[in-house]
Amino acid sequence: MSTFEEKGSFGPSFQFTSLINTDRENIVLLSADAGLPGHAYVTVNDLELSALGTTADLLGQWDYPNPPPGGDPPINLVSWRHIAVTGRDIYVRVTNKGYLFPVGHQAVVVRVAERVMVADPEDTAWADAYLQVQEYIRVLEPVKTYPAFGQPFGTNDWPFSSVKILTTVSPLLDRPYDKTLYPNDNPPLGPATGGSSSRYAQAFLPTSGESPVTWDVVATDLAGNELHLKVPLYFFYAGSTGYSASEFDIGDVGPFVEAYNQAPPGDRQCSGNGAPLQMSPEAGGPAGGTTHPVVMLTLGAASTTSDPNVPTRGFSYPSPPSQSSLGSAAQPAFYPVLSNVQVRLRAADALSRGSFSDSSGDGVGLQFYAPYVVGGLTSSTAPASNRGAVYAQFSDAFSASANAPQLRFPSDSVGGLGCPNGYMLGMSAVAGPVAGDATSTSTSKSSLDTYASSGKPSPSSYFQQLEHTSATALSQFLGGLPLGGIIKEFGVDLPGGAPNITSNLDQATGVLTVTYTMTANLTMWPTSSSPAPYNSLGTIFEPNPAGGGQLKMVATATVAKDGTATYDVNGSIDPFNLYLFGNNPGPYVVFVPFNSMTFSSQNGQKPSVHVALGGVPGPNTNVTFEGALSFVNALEQFLQDLGGSGLSISVTGSELQASFSLSLPPIGVGVFSLSGIGLSAGITIPFLGGPALAQFGFASQENPFTLTVCMFGGGGFFLIGVGFGGIQQIQAEFQFEGQFELDIYVASGGITLAAGVYYSYTAPTTPGEAGTTEISGYVRLTGELSVLGLISISAELDLTLTYQSPNSVAGTASLTVSINLGFFSISPSISVTKQFSGGGDPGGTQAGREVPARSHSGDAAREPLAITRQPVPVKPVLFVNIVPDQSTWGTYIGAFGA
Repeated sequence: MSTFEEKGSFGPSFQFTSLINTDRENIVLLSADAGLPGHAYVTVNDLELSALGTTADLLGQWDYPNPPPGGDPPINLVSWRHIAVTGRDIYVRVTNKGYLFPVGHQAVVVRVAERVMVADPEDTAWADAYLQVQEYIRVLEPVKTYPAFGQPFGTNDWPFSSVKILTTVSPLLDRPYDKTLYPNDNPPLGPATGGSSSRYAQAFLPTSGESPVTWDVVATDLAGNELHLKVPLYFFYAGSTGYSASEFDIGDVGPFVEAYNQAPPGDRQCSGNGAPLQMSPEAGGPAGGTTHPVVMLTLGAASTTSDPNVPTRGFSYPSPPSQSSLGSAAQPAFYPVLSNVQVRLRAADALSRGSFSDSSGDGVGLQFYAPYVVGGLTSSTAPASNRGAVYAQFSDAFSASANAPQLRFPSDSVGGLGCPNGYMLGMSAVAGPVAGDATSTSTSKSSLDTYASSGKPSPSSYFQQLEHTSATALSQFLGGLPLGGIIKEFGVDLPGGAPNITSNLDQATGVLTVTYTMTANLTMWPTSSSPAPYNSLGTIFEPNPAGGGQLKMVATATVAKDGTATYDVNGSIDPFNLYLFGNNPGPYVVFVPFNSMTFSSQNGQKPSVHVALGGVPGPNTNVTFEGALSFVNALEQFLQDLGGSGLSISVTGSELQASFSLSLPPIGVGVFSLSGIGLSAGITIPFLGGPALAQFGFASQENPFTLTVCMFGGGGFFLIGVGFGGIQQIQAEFQFEGQFELDIYVASGGITLAAGVYYSYTAPTTPGEAGTTEISGYVRLTGELSVLGLISISAELDLTLTYQSPNSVAGTASLTVSINLGFFSISPSISVTKQFSGGGDPGGTQAGREVPARSHSGDAAREPLAITRQPVPVKPVLFVNIVPDQSTWGTYIGAFGA
């Protein structure tokens, strides 16, 4: 790209010249100071002096070392060529040396100012001679190997043995000294930026056409995998005259390292194109266990005393090399690291049968685990400080929002005996993805550190215990039991001490085999140390015999090269007892003994669950109802004779059901009549996801009971559902209607009163959220009166009120009056609707709204009736207001209780 100064920018101020101050100072120092290392005189090919100006052809070439000995100033000038004719610069080329930041390859930036003829913008018949500036970067060291000299932690967080730059010459650049590594309001080592800059910025991001220059590179990882990347890189000058900075001065490089790590990610990122990257040694784990396809790489920078992946507190850095040794090795005091690696986890993708992703939506972000960066892994096992062989942590789990990615298995994948879902915290070279408590950033760190140091995670932390009132709880067993609660410890046969997720890619066939393996010893749940409200309950889950038993799961997913997958899943659990929805010892509701339970699914077929009920040894104990339903056991043989279904137990491949129903004949005593009486109870324990539920009902919505007392008749039903975590649903409804008629020959009429209420509660589907509550009620009053057939009056009042959680109430009241007098009739109506939402005054004057209306017949020209209401505060009515003393209560009992 060619850059021309706009017309009007020339003049006495000389805002634009072929050389800037830094160039002039370096030329003088290198050519005039004979004691300076690399000193050389300027070669003069032509020099003519005249009154019109100097004509010259000058060439200077230098090899000035960095760092300079004896405290001499750092100089980055390599060569200078200057051609001028009669005082006019014709061609000026300045070459300065430096490095590509942060990879450290040696390079030079070449700046050429050349006078060219350009048509005059105001009169194209004339041409003006402009100085054109062109700049580009040429790479002197195409290949750099790692670990570089003095690199503090070697290749632990830069897993490449070499980086080869294929783009040895950049495209023409925008003016580099207009861009610095630091914000314009705080340049640490250079002057303010802009066209009038008199010195070079210490570091800049090369751009061409206002877009960062990307360099074609081939990065070879420690396993020999080659990643072809397009990487944006900064240019770091080897030194600047007039400053104390040198690329070998550790203290001066530090601010640039910090600034680079805070630069926008787009200036440090490159696409991985799905190429495989080995992030750490395999440490005795499965072949290819630490190699993952890369979606995106984000580069970072380190110095000899700082690394963005290693906090300075709590970790020791190696002693930094001296400046002279860095100079001898031609190594700047900065080094590349990977601050984030966005990868695809093929094993997690295969087991979840989808795309295992974090908040980015494309793969998961990994950061190198600080203890691994400092200590690394041995060739066969992890060191004592990292027995879990953890090499990376999930970026989202340690972000400010602590939004750890969730690994969720399909219920027929490994969920037949329990879904081992969890929050992923880190990656182990032996066990694969490692789960844990991700409540906050601090708990994520504590949970991962505990596993890394001990190599044995806590099951309650690994399968983080959540609110288990929801079917979406992360890790659950048989529809609601926390998997981390019923597991005492993981089996000692598991490599890495945790459930293993391993993968193996056959390079010849392209077939990927993924295996999930878990063995665990069982324990009673809950205990006094369990989260509330479970700590107040007695035993719900009990291994049989108590304190023994194991849970085993093995799932194998085979993914062909074309993406088609087959699955082979097997699992089993040793005998156990369930005391459902209550205490043990105490009035638990249902007792279910499991003698054996196995689960299998092959090649994507329908899963198969085999359950044998009965105690140990032998089937000598059956499903029994206890507590308030203990009478069912005694009446079981009579239930069918009474119109019930009897006790029914059904076991299918997806769930276990045990239920009974009881119907009673109508009851009538005088003016009292009750019919449609039905009692029902049942439990459902799912094997393939969904909540366990016990339901108890009096009548049902489809078959409500009916009740008649004198002139009033009505009916309703009641249903409650209870899960492991408490009440899951409640539904209740009651309606009644009464009619009274009057006939005294001269006048006749009647009144009809109908009312009803409906209540519904549904537990939340997401832990921590509120449930949904709905209450609806209505009152309808109709009356009519006729006198001798000449005068008739009728009125109808209809009032409805509905409440929906969390804070919405809506009500409508309408009154219609019809008057017929001879040949005259009128039917006015009034309707008022109020809706309340959120807080407000008791009368609803803030949130309510009124919609008055009036309709009539007879006189079409009459205007609608205007209605004006003042808000009336609503005073709550208490029971004591209705029944103020014992005498009133006695009167009430005498009237309605007899």
